[in-house]
Amino acid sequence: MAMTCALDERQDYAPGAVSLEHFVYKLLPVMMQQNIHIEILPIAGKPGKRLNANELTSIFEGMPESGEYYMEG
Repeated sequence: MAMTCALDERQDYAPGAVSLEHFVYKLLPVMMQQNIHIEILPIAGKPGKRLNANELTSIFEGMPESGEYYMEG
């Protein structure tokens, strides 16, 4: 799925797996500094939900208290 989402200058990139902890604590802070937007949950040619890294960080920070998260849209 990640390879089909590669656009323009990212055509030569290859997807790889990272742990959730690495993503949240190492990659998201860098994405926040660079004001990167993230598209999550695209399904069969339909766009996913687009969030900036700050919004996604807020979601992850709120999940431990509630145990779940529902996204509108």
